[in-house]
Amino acid sequence: NTKKITDTKFPFPYVQLIVALLLLHSVLTPLVVSACVDSLVLAPVLCFVPIFGAHALNFISIELEDPFGEDDNDLPLAHFQAEMNNCLLMLLHPGTDLIPSVGSQCILDFDALYDTVHISGEGGHDVRANVKLFDPEFTLRASRSFR
Repeated sequence: NTKKITDTKFPFPYVQLIVALLLLHSVLTPLVVSACVDSLVLAPVLCFVPIFGAHALNFISIELEDPFGEDDNDLPLAHFQAEMNNCLLMLLHPGTDLIPSVGSQCILDFDALYDTVHISGEGGHDVRANVKLFDPEFTLRASRSFR
């Protein structure tokens, strides 16, 4: 993924358009505000805030466009690599590839398991009568009847 980020840049005409529109915005905003606002305190504020915000967003996008390096806003690549190395080392551990098995005390017989758990249905009747073994023909017939 870092290779994609490195290779994919903003198209140069798009960057040129943003810079040209920021320049146009910086020139036209004071002209429009001075024509519309008579206050000597409010006019500079209404000029400064939107122009500053637009330029700040542009500089933030420039900073985010290149996340690799040693700046404060760059990605911590050394930390990412250390985490990846730890994950790879965990895969080399001998206990990583263990397959679970059934214990020697497990109960495989349904009736014995039923007697151990003591399940009863509503009204105290025997639930074992409701349990049906898997029948592929029944499943096939049931799926055809719903078509």
